[in-house]
Amino acid sequence: MNIVNAILLMALAFVLFWQAKIAPKGTFHENSFSLSVSKGIQGFFALLIILHHVYTFLDTRGMHMYQLRSVENIGVLLIGFFFFCSGYGLIISIHTKDRYLKGFLVKRVLIVLIPFFICNYAYLSVELLLGNRFRLSELIATFFGVLLLNSQMWFAVECMLLYLLFYLLFSYVKSEKHSIIVIVFVIMVMVVFGMLNCNDYKLCNWFWGEWWYNTTLLFPIGMIVAEKKDTLKDFAMKHYGLLMAFSLIGFVVFRVLCGRELELRGYWTPYFGDKLHAYLLQVPGVIFFVMLLTLLMLKVRIHNPLLDFLGKFSLEIILVNGVFLRLFLGIVQTYGFICYLCLTFVGTMLAAVLLYKLKRSILELK
Repeated sequence: MNIVNAILLMALAFVLFWQAKIAPKGTFHENSFSLSVSKGIQGFFALLIILHHVYTFLDTRGMHMYQLRSVENIGVLLIGFFFFCSGYGLIISIHTKDRYLKGFLVKRVLIVLIPFFICNYAYLSVELLLGNRFRLSELIATFFGVLLLNSQMWFAVECMLLYLLFYLLFSYVKSEKHSIIVIVFVIMVMVVFGMLNCNDYKLCNWFWGEWWYNTTLLFPIGMIVAEKKDTLKDFAMKHYGLLMAFSLIGFVVFRVLCGRELELRGYWTPYFGDKLHAYLLQVPGVIFFVMLLTLLMLKVRIHNPLLDFLGKFSLEIILVNGVFLRLFLGIVQTYGFICYLCLTFVGTMLAAVLLYKLKRSILELK
């Protein structure tokens, strides 16, 4: 292990496990999946996503940074947990909050739309500043967000689409069960469309790339778990050891199988069958990861002020990170990878905090 990995590992371990509490033998933490705990873990995952983005951004440009090789393939797991939490939180909220759907578009959609467009314009400004030029049609498409110069912005688009779908269904369909079934169906349509989508993304690159669909199924799964949370929690506590072993084995098996599949064929082939095969191996691995993590949370309460802080800005961290990946790219060759990593991290965190405050200020005007 090189010194960069060692320092990163120790820093991340401190952020995650500071003030962590392990439940005594034979007991479990109450409210183990509370909003504050789950948001804190999402904040921690946002830090990991920064590292993942740094690695993949440089790797696709021919700069192979072995120091971060360990985070190369974790993005799908982290985003899967984000979608799971979103689906879970929506159902819990609609069950516990009076008239939750009133003002929903502001509470859930606008709160994503504002940072999406700010980050979108910031990334476009950086590209223009660095000397890239675009046709008028490309500028218009980028201005309205249908052409994403920064592919990381897909997450915001899909969140907003899923929130709108949830709002429409739960506003006009009386049965929650039927609404969730429709959401699963729509997501499966999105998966098939994404696999078949082979456009050249000149003016629109939505649903181009497997990241648009290889984690989305966790959204309705989170909703189903929320619907059955008491039953599932009782079952998990009664069969905790068996479920932990099952989820761990399942996670390892499918990660290995998917890793081999991605090396051989993966998603980037012209054949639908190959893409479907990769999807059917990757999604179970993500599901087992979320299952393993939620089981761990029953025994270990991961919660501290640092995670609370990070949890507030997790969305902004994910969206604004690409701006600094691009802005500081020239630093890698001149001053080295460590300088690039530090500047990208500091810039991302400062911008995420400012973006969050700006978003709150705009929302308060409504």
